[in-house]
Amino acid sequence: MTNSQRWLAFSGVLSVGAGFLGGMMFSRRRDEHCSNEYPAFGSIYYVGKDVYLDGAAVEFLTARADNRSVDEGWTILVFAGRALFIKKFHDGAVFPGQRGAAYIRRPFPGREARYEEMTSAMLGDLGGFGVLKSHRWPSWDALKAEMTPREGHRQ
Repeated sequence: MTNSQRWLAFSGVLSVGAGFLGGMMFSRRRDEHCSNEYPAFGSIYYVGKDVYLDGAAVEFLTARADNRSVDEGWTILVFAGRALFIKKFHDGAVFPGQRGAAYIRRPFPGREARYEEMTSAMLGDLGGFGVLKSHRWPSWDALKAEMTPREGHRQ
């Protein structure tokens, strides 16, 4: 092995070692200072077949709607042919992590079921991409059981 080959092998090992140490140092710093989850703009709550949004989600959606109107107490937000009907459900905290009032989403009646699918897909995509945080419970009883502290776990 010639001197140039030895120098090439030594510098290669040194470079790999420096890269490994640098990577370890920066990965620790990233883990300490950054969370693995981006903050969501609001929350979607699925309880059985009903869909609820918190105030932060409604503000986010209202700011991005193409059109906004009110009909019989329901606020209608239109997004490129998709309509979202929402109405204030409760001013207080109903769901864990809720910010602002809770709003209920009105499902579309029979003939307009295709709009229901489009709007559900839009909300699902917002939840899937992490723009809105999704929470799911099969029923109100399951939600209540989750929010009620157990006897053995009281502080």
